[in-house]
Amino acid sequence: MSVGRPGPACLVWGALLLVSCGPEPGPGEVEIGTAAQNADPAFVELNLGDRAVLALGGQGGLHFNMHLRMRDHPAFDGQPGWLRAWTRQVDTGELVSRLPGLPGYFVRPSQGVVQTERPVLNILCPPPVGLQVVGVPLEVRVEVRSIEAPNGPVLREGQTRFTPVCPPDDRTRCRDLCNVP
Repeated sequence: MSVGRPGPACLVWGALLLVSCGPEPGPGEVEIGTAAQNADPAFVELNLGDRAVLALGGQGGLHFNMHLRMRDHPAFDGQPGWLRAWTRQVDTGELVSRLPGLPGYFVRPSQGVVQTERPVLNILCPPPVGLQVVGVPLEVRVEVRSIEAPNGPVLREGQTRFTPVCPPDDRTRCRDLCNVP
């Protein structure tokens, strides 16, 4: 589930009862999910606040396998989009990771849906000096633009929150690399 604008009923009830409601999906929304393994083409839904297992990267860092999915956007069917992403600590707003821009290739796994061909690697460890990422709620925000106009208008965007956890088979390395106390 992505963090989006609340539906009208949520706004009324939220103001009266201070309850939390899920987002109302917008036409320009990007769903942010993950993958079971590195380079796995299958989109795994990531619900708001879920734990996401970090994956070991080819250069020794740890990253979040970020898959993107969009509904009803034929312009990206089999075409690249220009992706930007920012990951911040929820509590402090501190920037943990930034993808300044890279091409992402989209495929159509089912009717009316396009998704990234493979996960986008969002490097989280080693983190910026003094910041914690493992076990700390993070928010990732993504923008998708046209590959022909990487500085042009945002065509789709989305955000979600998740909590990174160490991979079960490499906890020691993860704790060392990610500065886990």
